[in-house]
Amino acid sequence: MVNFDLPFNPAKLNQRIARAHRIGQRETVFVVNLLCRNTVEEKLLRILREKQELFDDVFGPFMPSLGGSAVQGDEYPGGPRAEDISRAIHAMGSMIGNTVSHEFGHTLGLAYGWGPEDLFHNLIEPGQSHDNQIMDAGRYRPFDERAELNGKGPAVWTEENYEYLLEILPME
Repeated sequence: MVNFDLPFNPAKLNQRIARAHRIGQRETVFVVNLLCRNTVEEKLLRILREKQELFDDVFGPFMPSLGGSAVQGDEYPGGPRAEDISRAIHAMGSMIGNTVSHEFGHTLGLAYGWGPEDLFHNLIEPGQSHDNQIMDAGRYRPFDERAELNGKGPAVWTEENYEYLLEILPME
């Protein structure tokens, strides 16, 4: 299998590879990532690897497929892996909470009024950064940010998003 058009999301790359390893596959499958040096693709592969390494660092100790072992009932709280288990629970909860908040924001019409009609996320100018903004597009919110592993705390609404929510939601 040759990957010559790498996706930005490591899960999509893993999904491609998994397709080649379907049940019933009897032959060894070799995977090659084809790219040129000093290109966007090389940088993308580095970012993909970094994302995968961070994910594996957080969840790998509990995934038998990565050499870890599943959490047993007596391990949490108070077991020897309790701190690692707590970190993984927090990361998973943060990712779910951020995703639900983001999609709920879409339901309420957030990010529609702040730019072109077809803009569904906060507008980010080149070189600009929005740390931990709920309505930023996923490509601007790396795994470590969505999982709250970057030390910057939970995601928040932009000032414009927050003002819009105060206008449309019934508050008493």
